[in-house]
Amino acid sequence: SLPHSLYAYSDLMTSSLTEATTREILQAAQHVIASGTLQTTEFQSLTVTLRSLRTDLAYAADLPTLADRRSLCVSLFCALRQLTVALLTSDFPRHLDSTDGLNHLALSITLQCLCNLFSLAATNEFSLTAEQVEPLIAAILQNESTQLWILCLDDELPLWRLRLATYSFTLLSHIVRLPYVSVCSAAFFWLTARCMKRIVVATPASTAAAAASDMLKLLQLWYDHCLSVVAGLNLSARLSDSIRELTDLSASLGMMLLLQSEQDSLEKFASPPMKKLAASCLVAHILPAVDSHKSTALKGLISHCVSVLNTCTHETPFCLLKKESDSEPLAPEIRLNFSDRVPALRGCIFVLAEVLSGDSSIHAESDFTVGTSQAPPSSFSSTFTDLLDTHFLEGILSALSDCLVVIDSLLRASLSMLADQNQRRKEPSLMDVMGMFDFSDPASICYAPGLKQDLLRGLLSLVHTHPTLICHFARAKTSRLVINDVRTTGDNPLPESDAFLALLNCTQRDPASPLAVEWAILLLRLLLNPLQSLLNVPPDSRKAISDATSLLSGRLAQLEPCPGQASLKEQLKMRYNLSLS
Repeated sequence: SLPHSLYAYSDLMTSSLTEATTREILQAAQHVIASGTLQTTEFQSLTVTLRSLRTDLAYAADLPTLADRRSLCVSLFCALRQLTVALLTSDFPRHLDSTDGLNHLALSITLQCLCNLFSLAATNEFSLTAEQVEPLIAAILQNESTQLWILCLDDELPLWRLRLATYSFTLLSHIVRLPYVSVCSAAFFWLTARCMKRIVVATPASTAAAAASDMLKLLQLWYDHCLSVVAGLNLSARLSDSIRELTDLSASLGMMLLLQSEQDSLEKFASPPMKKLAASCLVAHILPAVDSHKSTALKGLISHCVSVLNTCTHETPFCLLKKESDSEPLAPEIRLNFSDRVPALRGCIFVLAEVLSGDSSIHAESDFTVGTSQAPPSSFSSTFTDLLDTHFLEGILSALSDCLVVIDSLLRASLSMLADQNQRRKEPSLMDVMGMFDFSDPASICYAPGLKQDLLRGLLSLVHTHPTLICHFARAKTSRLVINDVRTTGDNPLPESDAFLALLNCTQRDPASPLAVEWAILLLRLLLNPLQSLLNVPPDSRKAISDATSLLSGRLAQLEPCPGQASLKEQLKMRYNLSLS
């Protein structure tokens, strides 16, 4: 009869779902723990067993006898967990690497079997307790060195290592969904962002065609799980006041934004736009705290972002020296791993731009027309920033301004080297440089897509809501950027600059930040004509603001134009209808 056939088929397809299989796996785990290794023949025998088990588990949910084997599934899980922990203990990963992928297959299939068991548990076929899962969490999720190795975040990515990385992250994605597992969402968000970067910058095309095809399939699977994890984390996000968690969060957002430079690779994975993905994460993790009734939490977030900017621009990877005082006191520095710094810098600039603008849904893809007097809506921005003292606001302005000077100095260094190489009459422009951001080169952050326009958006929002900051902007000290391996013609140090000169240079078209010109002109209009820009200028500050505006206008009039060109004042008037006050 048909039922008899089904049960016969069930017995055939679950031939490895036995106590004997459990015992064999446990014996292998105990042997690894006792001797620290397995012989090649033992690995081969174990791999055959695991392959059969993987196949049976993949079909187990459809079989009518599974209900009778729930306790066996739990036993198999515990055995596989013990084997995984044993294979990841001590120096055994180094032993696996010494076999050039020969013995990694046993670990890879073990991870796949665990994933299949988690899938079965998710369909309520059987349940796993916290006590049963916690050793696996401790072995993988809570051990940073194991994470680096098994996810291959710091090494080359051959096919056999990619299998491990893909299936281990798939396993982690199952674990973090368990209701009884407490996972730091910011830390796992940062781990996921690093995995996304690892996937996107992988180059399977350099391998054999067959291997490249297999690699692309695995990379796609890994990337899909990353997107799934990001979506899941967004549903349970909260804004922490922990410095470590804020750093992980900002670095994760920054990593996504920096990945925009890898557009060709992103298209291979049918990825959503990174800017929109970062904006959705910002909405989930940060904007719930953007409330005037929660000003303490948001002030802590902004203070963190300012500290990250100051640490990155004045310590490392960049060193911006003030002409008047090379030891000028800064906002309290925070401890950042070197690998975190550039992503954290990019993420904090994005956070400040969105928070100060007050509405990420409006400004994430804003496109203001050149020559208009329109400024971003600032109902929230003014409500919140009114709660902050002037010194705090000046600290935000200084941090953003110093970043703008760093980016401008790096771009000018690129232009200088290009002019020296080409020896042509026409001065090169940013459109000639067309550099690309490179994760291995911090100085290439000047080419990061959208970075400059985010800086300008943040500055514009501050000046628009608090015109008295014009005085602080006008008093910005002259700075000089010091960075290894970046020199202008003749190996002279990078030229001195300040926020106003950097802002004027932002009126040049930049392929990495196509909207930067529009934001720069809007900001210049506010700085040079604040009284005509419908700003809410306090009566007792009009004189000081007028003096600051006159100072900036005078500096603009004194600047030397390029040979054969109109003065900068005339160019601004002709191109953007921007008149000095």
